[in-house]
Amino acid sequence: MTQIKKLSSVKTFKKKMNVLFLNINKKDYIYFCISSIIIFTHCQFKTFEVNKDTIKEAFDNYLTVLNTDGTKLINYENNNQEFNYDIGDIDGDNKPDAVVEYAFDLKGEIGTGLFGKKGIVIFKNTGKNLIVIDEKEISPKFERFKNINQGVILMERLDFKEGDPNCCPSEKTTEKYVIRDGKLSLIQNE
Repeated sequence: MTQIKKLSSVKTFKKKMNVLFLNINKKDYIYFCISSIIIFTHCQFKTFEVNKDTIKEAFDNYLTVLNTDGTKLINYENNNQEFNYDIGDIDGDNKPDAVVEYAFDLKGEIGTGLFGKKGIVIFKNTGKNLIVIDEKEISPKFERFKNINQGVILMERLDFKEGDPNCCPSEKTTEKYVIRDGKLSLIQNE
């Protein structure tokens, strides 16, 4: 088969392609066209998929930043998931992004009722991978990540109301966050 060298212009390329097509039969031409369409489609339209595996990989890569003292990561059982996460567009670019909730054991403190570091990490979908755009540390006992709803990140929080014992707040509130200028911003409490 003839090697195609780098051509200096599109016009030269078209001229060479016409000569190439004159020298092949109809069956080979049809095969060439179908093959070109398949290759073009595969190369041009393959997109990065945000799913549990890609989120876990991005989160695992970020763990060294979060876990500076080597404490154990607590795995949550949330809807049969290894960790609590949700997928949704949070920055308005029509690409699915992700939020992951994490928690660490409190090193050496067993039976005290205290918890370790807990928070959320917000990942932006670049189209090729997930990158961290922000993170927020949250109360280990009284806050949790709920979900992403129409671009809004929802957090559930327990607050104390009159008559609650010191251990156990009972009033549930929802905090709503959005991404503004690449950072997590509180927009409202309900």
